Amino acid sequence: MRLDPLIEALTAGTARQGTRPPLPSPLAEAMLEAPDASPSLRLLYAAGVRALEHTIGRLPSSELPLPAPAELDPRPPCRPRAAALVQQLLSGSHDGLLPEALERIHAAGQRLPHALLPLLFRAKGREKVIFVSDSMRATGLAPGRYRLGGAADGADVDVTPDAAILHGQNLYAGSIAPVSKMVADAVQKSGIPLIDAVLAATRNPAALLNLTDRGDIAAGCRDAINLISPDGTLERTIVSGRVFEKGVETT
Repeated sequence: MRLDPLIEALTAGTARQGTRPPLPSPLAEAMLEAPDASPSLRLLYAAGVRALEHTIGRLPSSELPLPAPAELDPRPPCRPRAAALVQQLLSGSHDGLLPEALERIHAAGQRLPHALLPLLFRAKGREKVIFVSDSMRATGLAPGRYRLGGAADGADVDVTPDAAILHGQNLYAGSIAPVSKMVADAVQKSGIPLIDAVLAATRNPAALLNLTDRGDIAAGCRDAINLISPDGTLERTIVSGRVFEKGVETT
């Protein structure tokens, strides 16, 4: 899949190119250049299209075909022997073999158990681990059925306590896990110390992005503070003197 035709079509008529008119349906045609592309590659490509359109000030194209959502991950945890091998590699023993070991587990249709998360913290150090959430628009909504998107091109989504599912299709619509839930899960399910889990969601990503006005409680930082219980559960958030509990402002 080549990017040149896509970029050329997107920037036609802008300050970055001349006024040559783009081809009919250029985004859809460029998207379909590689019909055998994997769904994940198509989704990444579609995201790139949206980013380019935003950069040059164009409205998002409605012609671009998006891939179907991925199914829920049904893979079982890898066998104890494989987990023990990964544990040794994470501990620094022949760590150059870690990519191959992970690839073999993936090829076998298995995943790593949650119990290995503490090993990652020990292997990389608590300053090097970052929690990232890919949560979608349904995040924060109470369990139930919602219409996301427009009336004509939207989709009915069933929100559960753990995920958002396309109604009637048993397909994963997207994550609804905020970073605060990841902190709680790390503490409660993987035994990660609270301070380590909090650093992975605050100071560490801020340091990686060179953001000096957040990620810590100090002079000059943004006045947004999370109150977290010892088990990692987010209790309240204070922003500029306003107190919020589960997204609702309290007095």
